[in-house]
Amino acid sequence: MFYGMMILINNIFLAICSYTDIKSRKISMKVCIIFAMAYMTIQLLSNNGLLWITGVVPGVLLLFVALVSGQKIGYGDGVMVLVSGIGSGITLCIDICSVAMLLSGVTALVLFLSKKKSKDDSIPFAPFLFAGNVVITILCIWEKGGMMLL
Repeated sequence: MFYGMMILINNIFLAICSYTDIKSRKISMKVCIIFAMAYMTIQLLSNNGLLWITGVVPGVLLLFVALVSGQKIGYGDGVMVLVSGIGSGITLCIDICSVAMLLSGVTALVLFLSKKKSKDDSIPFAPFLFAGNVVITILCIWEKGGMMLL
């Protein structure tokens, strides 16, 4: 029940981030702070202790990559993954990021081969995180035998 609720909240968070990333190429820090506070509150009230802190690891790593790559990956993407990790935990966060990277890589390849984007162009990452979260949501529901997860 708990994980299903967190996955659904994560879908809302990533949908909002996707919309703003597509429209303005920015991730709203206000939205990230609101959802981070909500996730931390829910995690603490659910007696998960501080285990949820490990969920920030993928986001921290992505922020480090943004720093050393001269922001080839934006800081907003790192913050978004960090916040998502607070809600979903490290395992689901890594799963979501893996699906998102696969989807964004395939999309970038198709756009490059069709000459719609060059190798120097960027594409928003938030929609792929949202899609990755939707895929993981579907797989979790399927694995648990239906809506029992939610």
